[in-house]
Amino acid sequence: MYVSVPPKKLEIQNHANGSTLQVREAERIALTCISRHSKPAAKLKWYRNGALLQGGSFHPREEITGSRVHTTLSTITVYVIMDDNGASYTCEAIHAALTYPLKAKITIDVLYPPGIPEIEGYQEGDIVQVGDTLTLACITRGGNPQAELIWYRDNVQVDMSFTTSGREVTNIRTFTVDKTDNNAVYRCEASNSVTYHPRIATVKLSVQCEYSLSKTCHCHYKCMYDR
Repeated sequence: MYVSVPPKKLEIQNHANGSTLQVREAERIALTCISRHSKPAAKLKWYRNGALLQGGSFHPREEITGSRVHTTLSTITVYVIMDDNGASYTCEAIHAALTYPLKAKITIDVLYPPGIPEIEGYQEGDIVQVGDTLTLACITRGGNPQAELIWYRDNVQVDMSFTTSGREVTNIRTFTVDKTDNNAVYRCEASNSVTYHPRIATVKLSVQCEYSLSKTCHCHYKCMYDR
């Protein structure tokens, strides 16, 4: 008498059902689905966000134990891109002895660097005067995990306070311009745990200082004032 035995367990190897897998953008990963101890062998299917995957790198394999029940494996290879962030990959086991298919799922969390930052509030070639209040806003978009933004003045860290709004991170630096700001380089660095080198934007200030009602002089760290 032939007895049909449903699979006892379905799993994505090395990943708990419903778990999240963190992967760097552009990495290649192999996901192996295993259906254990069925008779006959279960049929395995893969889905991405509910859509059946067809073609691609499928590698089904069956193993038969001494009790003549089957363990079935199916492997897909995924080249991870940014669009995979939040995508679910589901393996489904279909078997005549099952009322409903068994399913195992993981979700992909794609890690990628932030965008190149942009500086608003000053463009090179603009001229500001001693005593002016200047506001420099550094903005970066994207990045997973969230980016950190740090301001430097002539390679000295001056501000690492930033705010977030959705996928945008901003660090605003407001200060009173003095003569030592002439030719000073303000650099903003954006980074997260997957950046090998920070993403950078810089501006070099040009400052004038007033010394009379009718005349101005360009400040080059030393500025002569009439008394």
